[in-house]
Amino acid sequence: MESQKTPLGIKETDEVVTLIITAAKGVKASMADGKLDAADLPQIVPVLMAAGPALDGIKDVPAELWDLDGEEGAKVVGRVAVELAIENAHAKKLVILGLQALVANYALVKEAVSPSA
Repeated sequence: MESQKTPLGIKETDEVVTLIITAAKGVKASMADGKLDAADLPQIVPVLMAAGPALDGIKDVPAELWDLDGEEGAKVVGRVAVELAIENAHAKKLVILGLQALVANYALVKEAVSPSA
């Protein structure tokens, strides 16, 4: 009898996507006047608030992405497209680049703070 694999879902991926969306909105709002300064702090705070949940489970994101089905992928891309008011093709590119960058940065930081071998 063949065992069925339990889908992982996209909980952790969704939290990372929330961080990507929040960061994109924060940077766009902050740069509206052409400069980044202390007056932009209200746009940056939500990014910091989204970072905690996103980073807590980021180690599970690669497995979730490996297990991702078409419906889950469409849900993530659709959410980004709607929240950032962009086309799905652009949203797909942002999701891929954003997830790759965040997972790579997490690995870099983790390695940097681990004891030397």
